Amino acid sequence: MNTINTQAAERLEKTRFLRKIKAEMKANVIETLVSMEENNELPKDLKVKRYTPNDETADALSYIGEFCAFHNLTNTLKCLRAETNGDIMVLRTAGNEKSKLARAIEIYNQKKAAEAPAPEN
Repeated sequence: MNTINTQAAERLEKTRFLRKIKAEMKANVIETLVSMEENNELPKDLKVKRYTPNDETADALSYIGEFCAFHNLTNTLKCLRAETNGDIMVLRTAGNEKSKLARAIEIYNQKKAAEAPAPEN
């Protein structure tokens, strides 16, 4: 019986399903913790430690956030936002001009909204 469990775990690891399951679980746990924190439901002895980006890493996080949004990686983006103490800034290149990736996301979302069927009455 033990070898069957070991073989199953090895197969899950080789096919990378185990990694995906762990990432999904982590995203759900972080999302729940953030929700509990917002509602003041966290136990007082539980310390949730999160990463606070500095000026050097903020741009990189913005690109990662835009990439996740573009590819509809919503759980990954929620987890990233939760681990970085809130929302990730939208990267701007000059003045109010957004990065090429941010503009591509907007265009993609506009096309998607235009293609969506109209709600029936």
